[in-house]
Amino acid sequence: MFKLRFNSIKTRVRLFFFANIVLVIFNYFYTVYVNYISERDRQYLEISKESEKYIERISFRMASIIENPEQEKGLKVLLKKDISNYRDNIEALDRGGDGPHFGRPRNH
Repeated sequence: MFKLRFNSIKTRVRLFFFANIVLVIFNYFYTVYVNYISERDRQYLEISKESEKYIERISFRMASIIENPEQEKGLKVLLKKDISNYRDNIEALDRGGDGPHFGRPRNH
């Protein structure tokens, strides 16, 4: 059968190269995994920032509705749209998806 002799230089060099190959393969897959995690974190951060903007816009529109009752209809439509987008962002954060405008240009 096959017998390893660790006192042989040839065996030690082969084990060294085998260990290096295993470490290179492990390093590659670990790097790919870490890059994936950092990309997901970036997306969560971007969706969170977008949600903060929607909260600010919702509060601004609500204040505008109170101050300008004559523009109430148009502002209510925009307010409903902002609330819907905010809800989509919260669901994206909860489920790990993308927000409603993620990766696309926004029309404000």
